[in-house]
Amino acid sequence: MLVKKITKSIVILTIAAGLFLLGNKLVEWMNHSTTLRLSDVDVEGNRLVTTDEILKLAPVRKGQNITGIDLLDIQKAIEVHPYIETALVSRRFPSTLRIDIVERVPVAFLNGTHLFAVDETGFLLPRLKSVALHGLPIIT
Repeated sequence: MLVKKITKSIVILTIAAGLFLLGNKLVEWMNHSTTLRLSDVDVEGNRLVTTDEILKLAPVRKGQNITGIDLLDIQKAIEVHPYIETALVSRRFPSTLRIDIVERVPVAFLNGTHLFAVDETGFLLPRLKSVALHGLPIIT
């Protein structure tokens, strides 16, 4: 009976040690694999803000290991742009990041010392050179 318990304990410890070593090798491979290097960033949902503007805000670089990229940091950096309401960043293995954008859309102008564009929540938007805002109502 005692021999069975000892044998069972040895088998369990051997399996646990093997799984631990296998896990370490997997993490090591993931950290050094050229397969998991960032090669593409796909940006979807943007119409007013250019893809180049969004990529300049994102703190990533091609060749970076995709598993070491902090998605929340990228999201926060992109959401600093006044025309971006939300950004959702996700990994597409083996080597792509996807950034889904929801933009703030100007619905009117607010007449003050200058004309300010506002979205549906009343958020003041700066004028973008790349966007022509014609035909919006003016709130006085």
